[in-house]
Amino acid sequence: KYRHDNGCYPCVEQLVSDSKSSGLYTRRLCEDQLSTVIKLVQMGEIVPAKAMRTLLRPLFPPSIPITSQLISNVKFKVQRMLKKKQAEEEMQGFAEALVKLREQIVLEKPTPSDT
Repeated sequence: KYRHDNGCYPCVEQLVSDSKSSGLYTRRLCEDQLSTVIKLVQMGEIVPAKAMRTLLRPLFPPSIPITSQLISNVKFKVQRMLKKKQAEEEMQGFAEALVKLREQIVLEKPTPSDT
């Protein structure tokens, strides 16, 4: 499956390290899995690292240490999720307002018989 240039196989630690550095584990996290963290961030709470480790531990394989870098990456991911959700809600509100405006224009448009 995996080989180095000289034909030998990489060890498990190298594969885990490559997976971590590529962001594989944090990319797989979805909004449902991070719901508690998202709620804490929305409330503006400062979550201690120990509490974050406790929340994140079930989401990662046991071989992956929950480091400060991983915690930081998850926090950034949550912030991006929140910004994206807010932008989608704003666009939805804009689209609804546009539909209402369009309906209003159609209702107010004079017919040729009115003139």
